Amino acid sequence: MFKSIFLFCWVGLLCGACSHDSVVETDGKDSGVTGNTLITIYFNLPENITSGTRATSNNTYTRTEGNDNDYQHQGTVTENTVSSVNLILMEATQNGNNYTYNKVVAVVKGIIPSKVAGSDSQYSFTTQVSLPAGDYRIFLIANPDNSTDEMSQLSADNTAMTFNNFKDIKRNSTALDQLEKQLYAPYHFLMTNKYASNASDIVTCKPGGSTSVTIDMQRAAARIDYIYNETDEETKKNIFTTNVAPYNKQTEKVSIKLTSAALFNISKSFYYFKHISADETADNATIDASATEGNFVIDTDWSNKEENFAQLTTEINEGDFPNKELFAFDANNYIVYADVSYKGTQLFYTSENTVPTNAQLKGTCTGVLLKGEFGIDESNQDILDGSTDILVHNHIIYPANAGALIELNKALNAEYGKKITITQDTDAATLKTYNVQRFTRGDVTKPFVTYYPVFMRHRNNKDNNVAGPMEFSVVRNTIYRFRVKSISGLGPDIDPEDPVEEPAQIDIEVSVANWVDREIEFDI
Repeated sequence: MFKSIFLFCWVGLLCGACSHDSVVETDGKDSGVTGNTLITIYFNLPENITSGTRATSNNTYTRTEGNDNDYQHQGTVTENTVSSVNLILMEATQNGNNYTYNKVVAVVKGIIPSKVAGSDSQYSFTTQVSLPAGDYRIFLIANPDNSTDEMSQLSADNTAMTFNNFKDIKRNSTALDQLEKQLYAPYHFLMTNKYASNASDIVTCKPGGSTSVTIDMQRAAARIDYIYNETDEETKKNIFTTNVAPYNKQTEKVSIKLTSAALFNISKSFYYFKHISADETADNATIDASATEGNFVIDTDWSNKEENFAQLTTEINEGDFPNKELFAFDANNYIVYADVSYKGTQLFYTSENTVPTNAQLKGTCTGVLLKGEFGIDESNQDILDGSTDILVHNHIIYPANAGALIELNKALNAEYGKKITITQDTDAATLKTYNVQRFTRGDVTKPFVTYYPVFMRHRNNKDNNVAGPMEFSVVRNTIYRFRVKSISGLGPDIDPEDPVEEPAQIDIEVSVANWVDREIEFDI
């Protein structure tokens, strides 16, 4: 039996392996096969080596897709765990430098790796298939869990699914908080093939013999990290001093404390295998190529984002973002909440959400709303004179009472060159016309609340006037890490561009990194 190696370029430990070799055959029908092909797979884990992640200030740095040597970030122990693997083989016919695929011909499920004797870093399993000599496309699914979709129903007695049907199988969830259970359960990430070239996942079966092939794996999830700011003791606590102050105490600047984050993502389904298109057309997408700078990653909602989410995006884009929209998202199960800790943290695991260039609007793009509180100091004392209703204009706070409103109207009259009268009853649309924000609270012992939207930006087109292809998107097996450097104002701009290119009120440092992929080598 010829040995080979699964080389895993992630960092961490492979936990929970059972000392059991899974030996499974296909349907056993007479196919002219003169002997079984025995497959032995070895998992080899390298040392814990960390590759750095780079970031740039005042803008978003995005790596060049396809360049896996830079901007890598190690996985955590739980992200590097494999408990079981499903192996699927499909007929392949060479056509020049490419291959065409016919149907699924072999399925080996529930393969459990075991530790290699005398090694702390190698694991293996053995299985066998009975197939005629020829080329076959390999599909691996790690940690498939107990889903009930078409992929899980494939078995040795249920082969013959065509390639076109197979590649479009997807996982669905009804709410965003259920999505993580589709991506990992419990803490075992769903992983599938990553394609380096058209021939990289082709194996030539030789009954009674063996051959080798190397395959890269990738997680189906993307990860969003919040990295706390280490510049001083205040920002270590997620407290940021703004340029905002009460109209009658303009030297006493208000501080914002970031307390939690909310993920919003309309994509509640994902393909098992990454879909790539060269022309931004979902109909021409294939899983036979890796992402490169000129390609588009196509998700399950790609072609109908504008149509299916028109009402939601209209409400969001025309509203006083995000005070109204948070509830709109929440009502439609598009929100998941997480605390913002004092240390760097993995906030969310989420599905791919890639957006056509002309549909990159708030509501279609994945983002994080950071929740901030102000008006109460660290001793829980009110610092805004007992106001429960305040108006903010040009970084100055005006309580909604007669005396303060006189000062606000004076400022507006001088700025706009005409008589303007703002009262306690002025509606939101009028306030927005004059760039006035309103914040309310029900109890003076509670803080005011504001939100800062951070849209996940996969590729920077270097043009803040136009959203470019794949710019505001989330792609699997990628880490989106952001750090808040400073906060100058309260909440987002009154009428930000869609989506927000560079928020004016908050200075964010962002990096985009690869999770280090697993390289898999085995013999058949």
